[in-house]
Amino acid sequence: MLVSFSASGENMQLQRTVIGYRSSAIIGPDACYVALNAAARDDISVFDMNATDKQARQGKFWRKYLRLTRAGVTVLRTLELARDEETDEEFAAVLTDLLGQVEKGAAVSVALEKAPSYFTPSVIEMVRTAEKRGAWDEVIAELSDGLLEGTFD
Repeated sequence: MLVSFSASGENMQLQRTVIGYRSSAIIGPDACYVALNAAARDDISVFDMNATDKQARQGKFWRKYLRLTRAGVTVLRTLELARDEETDEEFAAVLTDLLGQVEKGAAVSVALEKAPSYFTPSVIEMVRTAEKRGAWDEVIAELSDGLLEGTFD
């Protein structure tokens, strides 16, 4: 796989060639981060050229959430770290609200429902399923990949 980028203001032109198939798209900085990481791993299944910056940002958040909690970091500390490391002010504010709800005892899925303009019903339902089944690793990995691929909004 050959991936090339060219900068143009805040967005970047991404050109990807996979087995003779060439596609290109204008993507923002968050989607670019995801694309670069996917290219570094030679993993064409991780992202889709149609993922928006919002999807890329959420996908990156859920991937971080998964990796930190898998390592044994508590949910509260994971949310704190994600909020503190988030560069997008709007999403950082959403994470602050989410953290506040979870600190008060709300389940993560219930806290997500408080931000319907950011977390869609599909995302909330997947998190609720992870909570019910205790299958965080499997479900959150699928959620992250789905967002990065553009499957979920």
